Amino acid sequence: MKNVITFAILFIAFLFVMNANATNPIHANGKFIIGSCGDTITLRGVNYAAFNWGWDLTDDRFAQIALSGANCIRIPWYSSSAAGGGAPVYNNLANLDSAISKCVRNKMIPILVLMDNTCNADTGALLTLSNYYLQPNVVSIINTFQNSLIIDIANEALYHNWANNPTLALSQFKNTYKAIITNMRNAGILVPLMIDAPDCGTDIAGLFTVAASLQTFDSQHNLLFSAHAYWYSYANNDSATMRSLITSALTQNVPLV
Repeated sequence: MKNVITFAILFIAFLFVMNANATNPIHANGKFIIGSCGDTITLRGVNYAAFNWGWDLTDDRFAQIALSGANCIRIPWYSSSAAGGGAPVYNNLANLDSAISKCVRNKMIPILVLMDNTCNADTGALLTLSNYYLQPNVVSIINTFQNSLIIDIANEALYHNWANNPTLALSQFKNTYKAIITNMRNAGILVPLMIDAPDCGTDIAGLFTVAASLQTFDSQHNLLFSAHAYWYSYANNDSATMRSLITSALTQNVPLV
């Protein structure tokens, strides 16, 4: 009887720990990204469009990517098959679940990103696109993997310096993402939300201008920020400019990828 009671106590303790881990997403802490076990994470990985950009259900390279030592994969996705050029994968959420699951099983962090509005300056279109994440079945998938998953809301959306009125455009960038953050948190989505820099991901300076205020605004204070490395060419391929941008990045108290 004593052994049975001991087993029962241990089993209950195990369930408690499992439940605690299930509600402990990756989170931001200052400039650092903290894992669900309290470890500091440096993201190292690749972009990989699972299922050959949506056309081949047998195409699966997650295990091979894991052999490289990557600890994350940014998984490009589309809100529908029509948005993905007719690729059949995207209309079936079971495929999304499968891609995320395979990434996690291979001990890598999935970073889900919607590609529909790449380099699109339309704030209304971005708001509409973000509603994809609010679908109950999508929220269910997110919550299933919430201690492993990062959501990059939209690839390279909105303009700043490329807009006719950069000041207005940056304000619209910030306010649009505030609305999206609010909607996603109200839907019970707790995972880190990644925001790409404007101007096709290149405007790291503009991103810094609004990043801290967005982090404060988020009820979970769990935002990550992303600038895409080909912006070197937009710095006139000048090493001094590049060094200045990187030095500035190191001083920011938000997680930057």
